[in-house]
Amino acid sequence: MRQTKTALNKFYKFLRSQKLIIGALYQQQLETLKPQFSAAEARQMLREENQRLLAALEASSPVFSAEIDELIEHYFDAFANLYGVISCDQAYRIIRRQNPQLELSVDDFIQLIERFQYQNQHLYSLVSSPQMTIINHELLTAPDSLSSLHELTEGRPFAIPKRTILLKYVDEDYVEDSPQLKNLKIFYQDVLGIPESKLLDNINDTIRKFRTWTSDKINPLFSEINEMLLKQDYGCKDRAELEQLVQNLIALYNITPKWSLRGHSPSQARTYPNALELLDNHQSTLNKRLVKMIKSATIDPIEIILYLLTDSDFDQSTIRRFEQQLINLDIPSLD
Repeated sequence: MRQTKTALNKFYKFLRSQKLIIGALYQQQLETLKPQFSAAEARQMLREENQRLLAALEASSPVFSAEIDELIEHYFDAFANLYGVISCDQAYRIIRRQNPQLELSVDDFIQLIERFQYQNQHLYSLVSSPQMTIINHELLTAPDSLSSLHELTEGRPFAIPKRTILLKYVDEDYVEDSPQLKNLKIFYQDVLGIPESKLLDNINDTIRKFRTWTSDKINPLFSEINEMLLKQDYGCKDRAELEQLVQNLIALYNITPKWSLRGHSPSQARTYPNALELLDNHQSTLNKRLVKMIKSATIDPIEIILYLLTDSDFDQSTIRRFEQQLINLDIPSLD
């Protein structure tokens, strides 16, 4: 109860700071929270307060414009589905890079994030840990997977698909069409006998397991997918079918973007090294390679940069030269 009251107080302070309510209404709200109520009365009162406050927020002016606010909201949904976890700082850089004409100010962007926190009804949540972070809703109830994901993604750059492709991930079930996907559909239909009415759901469930799998060992994944199908009486009945299924799954798995690869597919990940792999190579050409990565529109290498700049084994003269090169590049940030 105390946490709920604190949240409401914080919400009202935000509305007041944005001039969405007057001071008298804020004082009235404080008074309504003071008396003692029965548990049922308190819950009903808080529900009514929350509905009224959300209605006031919905009726307020957009932070940027209705269209831009909605665009950023779509980006946040897409980020949650493509990456699983991404900081709002990194999200801002990607949005700025893909929409330079919008000239999004840092202050307004932060204000919009605060608003999203209160009216969030999407597939992501905004969590402070320690910085504001977009987290897919599936990870909020799976702390072990979240911890594993942080370990697997350390020092790895974010994949940045073209704007039109990235925003397709607003749909949680978006799957890029490919020959590998068609082959799996044919196998599900012709071999396992999955009817057309259930085909799409099974394909989407398979892709979601690929995307969200946070283990380095993928053998259990194939068994898990077969078990998922067997529960519906469509799984492989013998070893020959199972081997055929695994081959189809491997082909599709290799081109499916994964959370643990920061939105890269396993086949793409071989092209974009993480920080540890960069350090293993000659430091004499490291700056040149990093600057090339920064200028690339296909990745966001900030994780690599931060990792390298805090690495004690990294040559200090190289760091100083690289820091100067960073100053000369336009890397938008909330910092």
